[in-house]
Amino acid sequence: GDYGAALQSARMHAAQCAWTHGCNDDAAFVERSGLGDKASELASWMAWQRRYAEAKARGATDGDAHAIACGYKSAA
Repeated sequence: GDYGAALQSARMHAAQCAWTHGCNDDAAFVERSGLGDKASELASWMAWQRRYAEAKARGATDGDAHAIACGYKSAA
């Protein structure tokens, strides 16, 4: 890998560590991340985290919540 790829990986990791479910504006968070063309990966990761948390809050098991967040299983 090169320096640019390593820097993007570090930015992604830092953004994932800094983000919480309490974030009120995911789009603004992604925009401020500095990830450029990789920003959609962060947005996708955040959406997955939210789907997982919602499933858990509805009483899903860890496995079911994972399947729901991935789209393999219906939330209903």
